[in-house]
Amino acid sequence: NMVQGIHFFNTDIAQKFQNNPQEILKWITQVQLSPTPLARAAYCERVLLHEIALGAKQYIILGAGLDTFSFRHRELEKEIEIFEVDHPSTQRFKKERIKEG
Repeated sequence: NMVQGIHFFNTDIAQKFQNNPQEILKWITQVQLSPTPLARAAYCERVLLHEIALGAKQYIILGAGLDTFSFRHRELEKEIEIFEVDHPSTQRFKKERIKEG
C-alpha cells in the first residue's frame, strides 16, 4: 500500500511520520494525488466554458466517476447537454451517494 512505500518516494516524510501512517496517507493524498486531477478538471472546465461560448451543445465526461460538474454548474443546464459515461457499478455507486446526500 501507499503508506508502506512512502520511504521509496520521500524519505523525509517517511521519517517524520514513521509512527503515524494516517499522516503519511494524508500527505500522499493532499500533496501527491489531489493536485493532478484538480488541475485537470479546472483546465477542462475552463476550456468547456470557452467552447460553450463558441456554440458547443454537449459535454461528454468519459470515466466520470464522482465528477460533480453538473451539480456545480446548474446555470448551464439549458445551454448544454451533459453525458456521464462510466462503468455501471460506478454509476450505481454515484447515484446511491446522491440519494444519501
